[in-house]
Amino acid sequence: MKSKIVVGLAAEQDVKTIPSESFSQKFEAHLDEFKAREKWNRFQQADKTFLLMYLEMYCALAVTRPGKQERSSFQRRPRKTRRRPTSDPERFVERKRSLAVAAKNLAEQLANDADEIETMSREPEVLQAFSRSTFAPRPHDLANDLREYSSVLRRASEGLQGSWSRTYREEPGNILRLLADYIKQQTGEDRYADLALLVRVAYAAIGKHSDCDGELVRKIVKRARERYV
Repeated sequence: MKSKIVVGLAAEQDVKTIPSESFSQKFEAHLDEFKAREKWNRFQQADKTFLLMYLEMYCALAVTRPGKQERSSFQRRPRKTRRRPTSDPERFVERKRSLAVAAKNLAEQLANDADEIETMSREPEVLQAFSRSTFAPRPHDLANDLREYSSVLRRASEGLQGSWSRTYREEPGNILRLLADYIKQQTGEDRYADLALLVRVAYAAIGKHSDCDGELVRKIVKRARERYV
């Protein structure tokens, strides 16, 4: 089953999915060309979905990030004119950033609401109104619940920021690290050559060529692990 990626926040109803059907079909079509089908078929379907999702994201971000000549002019742009994401994987990363900010803001709002409820509950009229209600929780319990929700949302925001708040130039390396870590978790060992093979197939799926090999993947993953520890 494909992972549903919600576009924007809860107010938006449009839903995108990655891996995209087009990428998945083209990836499958190139497996035999790279003699990678046997290795690919060793993974369970759920593993394949995860790998395809992150391979598509990796290729999109690695290919679309600014080149050396473009990067100098890109970096000189004012921050307000930051390049807008154009591919589904890039939009996915941007949505994660937006979700992290929304979760942080909501956490702060809930914490403030908890303080206000405690303050208001000291008023006799408010306490009397609560005592007459059959369903309303006690003010103290409600305030504690809101603080707990706030704490959960704050942790979620920090997790999202830790995973997705890097620059587009850094994110391809981090995504490759996530892929390497996932494969190691499933197989019990680092399989950089196998991951490099999958990257080459993924590049072919988007009409690009890659000379990626196991040693290059190892170096990129090593740097990313050091950076994201």
